[in-house]
Amino acid sequence: YIRNTGKMPIRIVAVYVNYTSQPFTPLELGLGSHGWLNVTYSWSANSVYFINVVTTRGTQVADYYRSPT
Repeated sequence: YIRNTGKMPIRIVAVYVNYTSQPFTPLELGLGSHGWLNVTYSWSANSVYFINVVTTRGTQVADYYRSPT
């Protein structure tokens, strides 16, 4: 789930899981809008993943996330 809290529309151009590029469903978000970013990956329960989301302007949002059990 992603929300655009910035001051301009965004388009997601890359998604990385553990530093490896992943296929994903394209997503564009207008000001204040939100949506689901669907990433195909073999997720393991209760595992930690480093996820990095990149926009066309080069903004990166990255952090470690634990998958559900």
